[in-house]
Amino acid sequence: MADLRRMLQADLDQVNLLLSKSFTLARTKEEGQATRIPLCRKSFIEMYRAANPQGAFVAEKSGRIVAFCFSRLWGSVGWLGPLGVLPAEQGKGLGKQIVAAAVESLQAGGATTIGLELAAQSTYNLAFYSRMGFVPQQPTVDMIRRTEAGNQNVMPGDIRVLRYGALSRTQKPRFLTRIAKVAEELESGLDYRAEIQLGWKFQFGDAILFLKDETVMAFVFAHTENYSVEEERRFLKVNVLQIVPGREPDMLPIVLAGIVNWAGAEKLPRLYLRIPTRYHKAYAFALREGFKIVRNELRMTLDGFCQKDSTEHVNSSKWE
Repeated sequence: MADLRRMLQADLDQVNLLLSKSFTLARTKEEGQATRIPLCRKSFIEMYRAANPQGAFVAEKSGRIVAFCFSRLWGSVGWLGPLGVLPAEQGKGLGKQIVAAAVESLQAGGATTIGLELAAQSTYNLAFYSRMGFVPQQPTVDMIRRTEAGNQNVMPGDIRVLRYGALSRTQKPRFLTRIAKVAEELESGLDYRAEIQLGWKFQFGDAILFLKDETVMAFVFAHTENYSVEEERRFLKVNVLQIVPGREPDMLPIVLAGIVNWAGAEKLPRLYLRIPTRYHKAYAFALREGFKIVRNELRMTLDGFCQKDSTEHVNSSKWE
């Protein structure tokens, strides 16, 4: 019998090993060929737990971690993942117990949206989460594009780009207040302030604001560092992309130019976007701009806890 409890800092080495084992098995089944998922950087696992320690759980059996689940809470928007169960312990109900605990934690934290993303081809996971009360939504796609080394786009004269990490300690609070207003305008209760601070604290990413005459037009949060020491550092990974409603046509090209410049400054040769296809303006724009789809995910939301924003806007995020 496994004991379910909240994840501790001392559990992270075991969780990291289990993540590698369980995801290696899952990805091999999905792709039909041997695929190894390497260990994550310890600091990456620490960041995931720190994001929502009240919603991170493990199942322990005879002193050994046999299942784990992380979760995020962005204001009123919560999501689960990653989740892993030791292959030898799968099919014994541990996944159901740990998902139920994470969902209960998010509900207690005030989440009005609860969801997750999974590999679209994983029929096992689709059935599992459907039985847990999650409902399939639109696909979410991972898209990549090369950047042209050494080229810096010239931004329009009335556009100013602010980077969170370049600001002084006294300037950072205003930056966070500004992005909070954009998030609230797009989706009531959504709040990325803690996520930005966490990415910067653990040195995995940063955020930029696009201002026009000192009015916020768009916001991007991205990771610039590898999640595993075995990976080559080559992607600027856009995790959040928001544009003020009504400004999508003129701001999408400007935002792309800005993140290309950011990737160039970081000496990263590729952009990596995750775009929920429900935001059809952003998805169509990325296709027109030559982004290639490399992976297809499926977003699911818990029955009664669906997303409440408009699909006519650009409110893109990564739930993983």
